[in-house]
Amino acid sequence: MKLLKLLTLIVVALWSLSGCVFINYQKKIKKDPLSVKKIDLTNRFLKEVPKAVFACKNLETLILFRNRIKTVPPELFELPNLKKLVLDNNQLTVLPADIGKLKKLEHLSARFNNIDSIPPEIGAIPGLINLRLDYNKLSKLPPEMFNLTSLEWLTLADNFIEAIPAEIGQLEVIEFLDLGGNNLEAIPESFSNLSSLIELKITKNAGLLEIPPQMCGLRNLETIFLDQAALVPPCLFTGRNSRFRLVY
Repeated sequence: MKLLKLLTLIVVALWSLSGCVFINYQKKIKKDPLSVKKIDLTNRFLKEVPKAVFACKNLETLILFRNRIKTVPPELFELPNLKKLVLDNNQLTVLPADIGKLKKLEHLSARFNNIDSIPPEIGAIPGLINLRLDYNKLSKLPPEMFNLTSLEWLTLADNFIEAIPAEIGQLEVIEFLDLGGNNLEAIPESFSNLSSLIELKITKNAGLLEIPPQMCGLRNLETIFLDQAALVPPCLFTGRNSRFRLVY
């Protein structure tokens, strides 16, 4: 009972603190919205993005982690200087096509939602480096998505993706790729173009029974996480760097 009371007090204290932080944001926005570059509204039980946010035209970081937001309003995509957008753990079902308007975006995370499709317009963000869309309801990926040639980190784990477009081979600077927990049955030959890839996760794809030999040319690849059922070509172990490893 004492432990429960203590935990309750901690939760209330954190809630009060976050409330104070939000009030401070509001005061600062009201006084000088153009001076605000970061807003963190984590765990605020928000059902929508506060309208005050849209006045911050120089905003670079917006964190809306763990709320109850169902839609992203069009006004958010009118923040021209936004570099980091975190939408994890909300109730989103759609990633709007207007996402392509955020030309300075470098980090986009929308994990743990109910998003079932990615708009082709996402491929129009030239400097996107980090894209995290795991734990959604994606089944298909638009080829235009792989116009994101600055991507270094891409996570699409625990969706329902059935196939990877051949255009993935355009991601020549990607270093980390997580495709685990999907419905993949094959890896496209264009994987051989992922020359910067260091770590690949492809576990929990029951239909994936073979690693294509084209991957043997990935000289920077150090780690592959895969299921034991996968057939690994012997060439992956020929003349490899000693750091290379398979993780079952």
